[in-house]
Amino acid sequence: MQARVAANMGIVQASDTTLQQEAPAVAAGVLQKAQQRIVDTRPQSVRGQATVPRGILHSPEALLAQHSVRETSKAATLLERESKAAKVEERRAPRDAEDARRAVLWEHNRCRVCCETVVRGGTAWVGCVCNTFWVCLACA
Repeated sequence: MQARVAANMGIVQASDTTLQQEAPAVAAGVLQKAQQRIVDTRPQSVRGQATVPRGILHSPEALLAQHSVRETSKAATLLERESKAAKVEERRAPRDAEDARRAVLWEHNRCRVCCETVVRGGTAWVGCVCNTFWVCLACA
């Protein structure tokens, strides 16, 4: 017990050299494990961007590779957005064509004299206010 207290206090007898040699090695191991825990728990990304750990020598080639991977993923995301927009336009084209066809049919059913009354369908006779556009809706 006294030898341990003396070793912890730094007071070691000259004859006990084994404690003097082992103590720094054990302390270095503890410090190394603590540093490794810090490195392992350090965040690897900040706001979605990869971070470069401190205290490590990085080669420029490795950093360029990381940058190229990041730029490739950004380009893929941009390409995906553009393809989605193209698909939306592709689906919209038939709807626009159908809307144009219906507008032409709507104008075709308009009174040719006053251009106000439109035949909307049904089975009755329809008259216009100008008294010139009488249509049987069953025949039209």
